[in-house]
Parts: sequence; C-alpha cells; structure tokens
Amino acid sequence: MELYQQIDKYFNEVNYSEWNIVECLQNIKNPTFTSASMDEVAAVIRDAIKSRRKSNALFVNAKRKLERLESNFDLTWRRPEIRQYFHQLDLSHTNVSN
Repeated sequence: MELYQQIDKYFNEVNYSEWNIVECLQNIKNPTFTSASMDEVAAVIRDAIKSRRKSNALFVNAKRKLERLESNFDLTWRRPEIRQYFHQLDLSHTNVSN
C-alpha cells in the first residue's frame, strides 16, 4: 500500500482525539523507507494533514487537532521516538541486505 494511503487510513480509522505523528508513523505497514528518506516521509505526512484539514466533512475539534499537529510538526519530528523509529528501520534494512 502506498505511503500516503496508509497515512490517510490512519487518520480515517483512529479517533481524532488520539491522532499523533509518532503513532501515525508507527502505524505504517511494511515500510520500505530508511532515514535517508526521512524528509520525504515528513512531507507526505504533512501533506496528508493539510489536505485533511481542508475537508468540510470534519468536526471543528478534529480540524483543531490537525492544526495543532501541523503547528507542532517540526518539534515532534525531532523527538527521540522518531529518530529511534528510523534507526530501527535502518537496522532492519541492513540485516535484510546482509
């Protein structure tokens, strides 16, 4: 499944009050990316948040949650959990190629 579709699926299936960037990232099934593509992954998540925020079908509180996710995105993306996630992906890709 394409990355954007998986991210969109996360926002469709998880209650808006529980949305967060770290869990969105961890919810991606069979990731094929590594830390080398960290910026691209961030851009896809940001795009999903922005496009979802523009939807007229969302509750006001859900839109507010998306606004908070977007405004705090850079701080969240620098959190240790994010770095650890990508580090684990790098290790798994290294083990597979050896």
